[in-house]
Amino acid sequence: MKIIKKNGETHLMQAIDEIRKKGSACLGIRIRLSQLTACKATPDVLDRMANLLRNHLPDDASDLYLLQQGDAILLLHHRNTAAITTIVRDICFMFAEDPLTQEPMGESGNRFCQLFKSGEDMIELHKLVIGLEAASHVVDDIAPLAPSGIDAIRFQQALYQRRMRSRIGILVVEDQPFNLQLVVQIIGRGFDIFTATDGATALKVYETQAPDVVFLDIDLPDIDGFQILKTVTEIDPAAFIVMLTASHKRQDVEYAMQNNAQGYIVKPFTKQKINQYVTLFKNRFPGRSKTGA
Repeated sequence: MKIIKKNGETHLMQAIDEIRKKGSACLGIRIRLSQLTACKATPDVLDRMANLLRNHLPDDASDLYLLQQGDAILLLHHRNTAAITTIVRDICFMFAEDPLTQEPMGESGNRFCQLFKSGEDMIELHKLVIGLEAASHVVDDIAPLAPSGIDAIRFQQALYQRRMRSRIGILVVEDQPFNLQLVVQIIGRGFDIFTATDGATALKVYETQAPDVVFLDIDLPDIDGFQILKTVTEIDPAAFIVMLTASHKRQDVEYAMQNNAQGYIVKPFTKQKINQYVTLFKNRFPGRSKTGA
């Protein structure tokens, strides 16, 4: 059995992603070690629990993850109901604060141990660790992503980060380096600025960062900007996307607005036009405006 004590949130979410992709039979148990008094939450608590688990499971049947806030997550690579019942009972007897926590509360486990089944429950387990992941996302080295492939669970994590972010996050998507730098310079300081020069990277940045505002070029080398607009607004109805283009075609403007774009800027860009939409975002979504200049 593996015991992951460092960056447990990161490794746990990766493991759940793999489980979902493979459709593996798996169960999760949240063990609320954060509820223990100081005398019980000793440094060797995971080792004690590991020894208990080895009495019931083969070495390769489970992994134990320590979360930043003190709880632990046990992932079991099987669905042996009898073994699960015994494990939950023994963990409660070992660590529970009072006898009441040892009383079962239906299929969800009990007050000290919470059971997560495969499928929807595993998604809930993934959401549980949102915001606790220690490792930061790096957007400079991003693997290609299919045009429609925004991972819903990863995006839920990004939405949490958006709520916690102290400044407005702005994504600029433009394949021409000069235009990209021009928009970034116009936006100026006081914002968290992300950039992308193609559609695949733009989708990946949106998945991992959930920016508040997007300035999106229509004519990208790999994915049409309108397709990106449609993909993003489907998963994030609160998206604030402004289209950038050299085209003056009326049908392009109408299509963008019909697909929930917040605005449309025809090149060349001006400081007034860019700032107009940043101000519009602040006025329309005051709860998300934060401290951007």
